[in-house]
Amino acid sequence: SKQGGANDSANQSVSAAYNFEGRSISARAFDAYTNTEDPAFSELVTRERRWQNTAGASALLKTGRSLIYGLDGQHTVHKYLSRTLGSFLNRYEQTFGGSVGVALQPKTKVFAAYHRNIIHYSASRAANSKGHSLDLGIDGDITPLLHGKISGGMHYRKYDNPAGSVTQEFVTWQTGVDLKYRLARRTELTLGAFRSVSESTFGTNRFSLSNGVNLGIRHSLRKVQLGADAGITIDRYPESSTTGGISANRRDDTYSWGLSGHYKIRDWLSSGLF
Repeated sequence: SKQGGANDSANQSVSAAYNFEGRSISARAFDAYTNTEDPAFSELVTRERRWQNTAGASALLKTGRSLIYGLDGQHTVHKYLSRTLGSFLNRYEQTFGGSVGVALQPKTKVFAAYHRNIIHYSASRAANSKGHSLDLGIDGDITPLLHGKISGGMHYRKYDNPAGSVTQEFVTWQTGVDLKYRLARRTELTLGAFRSVSESTFGTNRFSLSNGVNLGIRHSLRKVQLGADAGITIDRYPESSTTGGISANRRDDTYSWGLSGHYKIRDWLSSGLF
């Protein structure tokens, strides 16, 4: 590629998981490691090498015919190799909580979930925070042709250290949508959408609000599956900054699209092009 010294990179990822399925209880434990670079179009502008490791576990308990109880938690470590950037972004994030669901049918449930969120920076940056998330949703076969998960709720966050007039405490709504619709016997449509809170180092901003939507289509031809995707993500920053004598709030719009193809060699083996 042009300017290979700045643009070329080799990235690695590895993950492992263990799943258990019983008559009344199911459980999962996992670990996922990634060694990569932030893209040039991210908030950081230039690529920066980092690694991230996420470990977690979850369990579901079914009682009677309809009630389902869940517990889950995960711990994520972020580490940037740059000392300067590491002092701003090296941190760990913890999320843990539980849910209560009611089975509408064998493969569909409605649920309410609560999670505690903790973010702690390993350096001296005054951006440690604690929060609460409450969500309601539905998961499973929503209709005979529509499968997936829809959730929505509220997120509350409070920072441990005040920082002048910078936002110290806030409440925002959040959502997550992951749906698959069987348009025809060989054709499937996908819809993904989200609203979430992301960490930030831009100016005095300690966080940004991300909103995104992605649409996709998959079509199968015997052993070949073709796909196309398109999406947009909008990041909004709550604190204004001044450039050239003009004060405004930063907003990033990121557009993406992609094509893919998969070839099924065996039931257990396939190849793909993205």
